[in-house]
Amino acid sequence: MPAVNAHVDRASLERVQAQLRQLDRSASSALRVTSTSIAGDVADGINRGFLMAGAPQAHRFASSARPKPDRIPTVRVGGRKREGGFVNGMAVLNAVNYGSRLKRFHTAPNSSGTVVEPAVRRLTPAAFKKWSATVDRLVHAFNRGGGTSG
Repeated sequence: MPAVNAHVDRASLERVQAQLRQLDRSASSALRVTSTSIAGDVADGINRGFLMAGAPQAHRFASSARPKPDRIPTVRVGGRKREGGFVNGMAVLNAVNYGSRLKRFHTAPNSSGTVVEPAVRRLTPAAFKKWSATVDRLVHAFNRGGGTSG
């Protein structure tokens, strides 16, 4: 399967989102269900990466990747996680991903780059294929004159 470039510039994403907001309620709901399912698959892959990461703090993030209900597959990672009440989750996440010289984290850099990126790279082609098939089905239904409920 050819590589998929997962980078989308903000302006393009905003144009796609604006178009998707014009869908009728049933089509929008169908797309949200599919997108949330896809995002759940990606979130599971990210969470598995946290479980396999060598950093001692990584297990704290093993359930932090969650799908966000939207028309486009979206995953949030980290949330409001805190380490010891003082350090925010992003500092811990950076230590897990890139290593840290601080005694508190004592982690070596992750050899695969980050915990999140390998899962996203691995899962993007299948996720994009599934999402685009759903969009194509909705557009086809609309073009047949049967509405966008697919």
